[in-house]
Amino acid sequence: MKRRVILILLLLNSSIFAQTSGATAEAEARRRAFEEEQARRAERIKKEQEFNRLKIISTTAPNASRKVPIAPLKLSKEQTKRRRPDAEDSARFADFLKLPQTGLFKLFPDIGCFSKNVVSVAEECQNAMPLSSYYSFQKRDYTGQIAEIGLKDENFYSRGLLTNALLVTLGDVPIETVSINSDGIKFLADYQPARNNKEILAKQEELTEGIKNGNYQYSDSASALENTTYAVRVIAYQGKILFPLGDTGRSYNLLEKDKRADIIVVFRTVKKSADGSLTILWKQLQRKESPKIELSKEEQQKYLSN
Repeated sequence: MKRRVILILLLLNSSIFAQTSGATAEAEARRRAFEEEQARRAERIKKEQEFNRLKIISTTAPNASRKVPIAPLKLSKEQTKRRRPDAEDSARFADFLKLPQTGLFKLFPDIGCFSKNVVSVAEECQNAMPLSSYYSFQKRDYTGQIAEIGLKDENFYSRGLLTNALLVTLGDVPIETVSINSDGIKFLADYQPARNNKEILAKQEELTEGIKNGNYQYSDSASALENTTYAVRVIAYQGKILFPLGDTGRSYNLLEKDKRADIIVVFRTVKKSADGSLTILWKQLQRKESPKIELSKEEQQKYLSN
C-alpha cells in the first residue's frame, strides 16, 4: 500500500513537472513571437517614416532643376510672415479677389542659395527665402515639381515636370479686362498639346527658343517686370514618374497628388519690394483635362536625372 502511494505521488509530480515545463516553453515561445512582431513593427514604422520624409522632399524640389534639395522644409514664423502679401495690397484688390479662381501671392527670386547638396551661408543668402521661388496656381501654394511659375535671374519661367508651358507678356494692361478672347490669348488657347513624350521634348525645345506670333513672343520664360500683365498656358500631362525612395524598396509617383490639367492663367506684377520679391495678382481663364502620356522606365529615368 505504501509503495502504491509513493508511486502515485511520483506520477503526479512527473505530470505536474511536465505541465509546468510545457507551460514555460509555451510562454517563452509567445514571448519570442511578441518580441519578433514588435521588431517587425518598429522596422515598418522606420521605413514608413523614411518613405514619408523622402516623399515630402521629392515633391518640394524646385522645378527649375528637378533635383531634390536639402533646403529647409519648414519656414520660421518670420519667414512665413514675409511670404504673406501686404495688408494694403490685399485690401486694394479685395473686390477682385472675391471672384472665383483668383489669388494674390508673393514670389521671391531664386538667387542660388539652396541646391541639391548645399545650403549657402554667403552674405547675400542670409535673408534669402527658401522654397518660395515657385508657385502653383492650382494648389495655391509654393510647391516645386508641380509649380506653374518660378522666378530666377529676373525672369519668370515655367518648366514643370512632364509639362509644356507658354508664357507671353501682354504689357501694362489691367488684369480685370483680360479674357480668353483678348489679344495674345488666342494663340495660347489654340496651341496643340503633345501626344507622346517625343513630342513633349520637341515642344520643350521649341518653347525654350520661343515662338513669334503677331506682336507677341511665346516662350517658357519671360522678363519679370513690375506693373506688367502676363498670361501662361501650362499643359501638365497626366502620367507616372516613379521616384525611388532610398532603401525603403518603394517608389513614389511624383505626379500622384498633382491635379494634372491644362490651364490658362493671366497674372500681373502689382509691386516689387526691396527684397526683390514680386507681389502677383492672378486669375484662371480656362481649365481643361490634359492628355495622358505613357512613359517607359528609360523615359522616366531621364526626367529624374535632368
